Amino acid sequence: MLTDVSDANKSYTKLEVAEKSDLDLIAVKVLRKDCPDFLFPLKMMEIDGETEIRYELTDGVRFCYMPTQMKKREFIELLTNLIQPFKACSDWFLDYHNFVLDENYILVGKNEQSVKYIYVPTKSQTNSDQEIISFFAGLILKMDIKDDQSYTVDLLRVIKSSNANLMTLLEHLQKDHVEKKAAPLAPPKPAEDHMKKIVSFVQDIPEKMAEKKEKQEPVKAEKKTPVREQGTRPGISSGAYGKSNEENRLINNLFGDDEPDKKKDRKKKEKQPKEKAPKEKGAGLFGFLKGKKKEEEEPEDLLAGFKKAAEPEKVQSTPKWESVPTPAPVSDPAGGEDTVEAYRSYVQEEDGDDSTAIAGDGELDDNRVIRLRLEDCAGCTCPKFIEIDLRKGHATIGRMDKNGEPCSDYNFDAAVSFVSRRHFRIEPSGNEWQIIDIGSSNGTIVSGENLTPNMPHTLKRNDTIMIVCKKRFMIYRVC
Repeated sequence: MLTDVSDANKSYTKLEVAEKSDLDLIAVKVLRKDCPDFLFPLKMMEIDGETEIRYELTDGVRFCYMPTQMKKREFIELLTNLIQPFKACSDWFLDYHNFVLDENYILVGKNEQSVKYIYVPTKSQTNSDQEIISFFAGLILKMDIKDDQSYTVDLLRVIKSSNANLMTLLEHLQKDHVEKKAAPLAPPKPAEDHMKKIVSFVQDIPEKMAEKKEKQEPVKAEKKTPVREQGTRPGISSGAYGKSNEENRLINNLFGDDEPDKKKDRKKKEKQPKEKAPKEKGAGLFGFLKGKKKEEEEPEDLLAGFKKAAEPEKVQSTPKWESVPTPAPVSDPAGGEDTVEAYRSYVQEEDGDDSTAIAGDGELDDNRVIRLRLEDCAGCTCPKFIEIDLRKGHATIGRMDKNGEPCSDYNFDAAVSFVSRRHFRIEPSGNEWQIIDIGSSNGTIVSGENLTPNMPHTLKRNDTIMIVCKKRFMIYRVC
């Protein structure tokens, strides 16, 4: 019989062996000296003449805390990793009938990439093939495939057939996994057609450029004007000496150009500065300020007239200099009932709808709804209140992934990256609750005590839940 033990922030499970003769010495040697990755190493201890075996449960999440809803691809990978150790056992001179088939003692690594079992090196405690098949059939029935509801039925048909075993189920899973990978690959024919189009387009570029050049050349030839020699254009002197100004004047009059004298007069008029407007009385420093103030007031008067025409009735409004009264902040009393009442009033003031406050409807037990109030946070934006529904028996708290998809029952924003996607779990236990850190990256601190991963810890009202990572943290209090 396995028993959980917590020591120095580490979780163990221990097994007491009644007789040493029942031990499989070859299996003990393998597990102590060269333990495979899919099994937990063991430690043998002699206490009061009795042999005790200890396994350290680290690096993973207990299978009983895994989500029951998955995508088909994720479920195939998880189930394949669960069956692979049964196939690899013979390479280590071990018997897969000695695996502990209990969801509490099967640990799944991060991203479901690895699975670890507890191996009991005794001759008496073994599982039959039928018990192993029944265990995996129960796991399949438990899971809910979101994108293919009928897939669990297909797996049950395979595993419940007359000559079924784990190897036939593994072959079926691997076949589905290969087909899933091969499906998105594009067929080669469209790619070849696309390359042909690109090659033909590149080959046609010189011909198209030549045709474009031929079309542009005659247009440019028509627009091109012959270059005249200096002094040949009418109205401009050629610069030759010996000609009189009278001749230039006659030519200019003939082709409509102005005379040089008139040009000079026009340029002089353009260069003359414009007459400045006379300054108003009171100009200068103070006059300038008065003028500026008048210019600023004019648009307001226009707007006022426009508003008066559009809105004949005068509406009272709060003056700018009067501050709007803010509601009093929610107090932080020590008692739990007053805190819940403050939370209810806060929700009603914020939303204006009594239906949002689940606590006041009288249909749910207080133990089935847990409320957390934000005490402090840094480096993140967190909601002031969190209300978690435990009617299904438990709830996981985590954050969304990078694609914005929820990974837990309650999800923080993806920007709160120091919270794991599935960080901790809360379960009702009598008049209180239990909180379990489910293999989070940064751990969970409850009222100053670090939680041991995968080990339940009692959670009471007024306890604080803290998650810390360097300079970023959040603290919530149980209401």
